[in-house]
Amino acid sequence: MERKQFQKEYPLKNVSRTALWRLISMPGGLTEWFCDKVTVDHDFYTFTWNGNQQTAKLITKHQDERIKFQWEEDEGTKHFFEMSIAKLELTGMVELIVKDVADTDDVDDSIVLWDSLIDRLKRKLGLN
Repeated sequence: MERKQFQKEYPLKNVSRTALWRLISMPGGLTEWFCDKVTVDHDFYTFTWNGNQQTAKLITKHQDERIKFQWEEDEGTKHFFEMSIAKLELTGMVELIVKDVADTDDVDDSIVLWDSLIDRLKRKLGLN
C-alpha cells in the first residue's frame, strides 16, 4: 500500500519551549503523553503501547527545536515522523508541528490519533 506524508500544526499558547521540548524529546517526557514506555539504545528508541513495541531510529535532534525519527519499517525510504517547535511571529504563540506518514487510506485515522495525543500533551502542559 502507498504511504503518504502529512503535517498538522497545534497551537500551544505561550507554553514554555523548554517544558515542551522535555515532553517531546526525553524518554520520561514521552511516557507522560505519547506512549507507555520508552527505552533508548544509542540512536534507537523503542516505544511501547499496551505491551506492543515499535522501534525508531533518531535521525535529527536540534535542542528546543525539533526531533525526527524513522520507524524500522520505513528504513531505506524517505518516510519519517517529526515534532518541531515554532514560535508564531505575529502572536508570539508557540506551536507544535507534527509531520508523520501513514498508509493513504489511514491518514485521517492517524490525524485523529495525533489530535488525541496532543490533547494529552496539552493537559501535561496545563493548557486544558
